[in-house]
Amino acid sequence: KMKRLRVCSFFLLLASVTTGCSYLPGGYAKQTYSPSGKTAYTIQCDGYYNSWALCLDLAGQKCGSRGYDILDRVDDKGVGRSLLIECN
Repeated sequence: KMKRLRVCSFFLLLASVTTGCSYLPGGYAKQTYSPSGKTAYTIQCDGYYNSWALCLDLAGQKCGSRGYDILDRVDDKGVGRSLLIECN
């Protein structure tokens, strides 16, 4: 039983390490309001491996075929990116 427990523990540890190493920060959208009072979204796509393409893709997913206007864009030296968008 002890050998079986060690084998199971090893595979659990291996799975944890593999999952942790393969994780890449993604993006997310949070509902907010624009300066005009309309519903808007803050799109965050931080992380060295993410690009503006991820932000724009998330904005497109939020607004769909209606499209969107970019109200503000922040780039923190390529590591932190965010958009403030308003769907049309």
